[in-house]
Amino acid sequence: MSEPSKSHLAAVVEQRYGLAPTRGEEVHVLLDRQGDRPVERVVQVFDLPGKASPYRALAWVERTPGGRDRIVTRIHGPDWRSNEAVLRSARLRDGET
Repeated sequence: MSEPSKSHLAAVVEQRYGLAPTRGEEVHVLLDRQGDRPVERVVQVFDLPGKASPYRALAWVERTPGGRDRIVTRIHGPDWRSNEAVLRSARLRDGET
């Protein structure tokens, strides 16, 4: 899979959550991996509709253990401390460390 465009990732967010992102930005997040080199993730961060909505959607591409690329999406709420915490939680839910 080639790197998907921001508009493609926004469409995936809308399909999965039923909310059309209003605007977005690209954020580079460096993940520390115990015993390995840090990994950089390019994450698209989208604002969600609603006047005072504190929620944002995040979307990025990650390689599976089988070598395939997949698009990962998460909703980022006011209770998350950092973008890195969102990415780490997605990896833990998928059984990765």
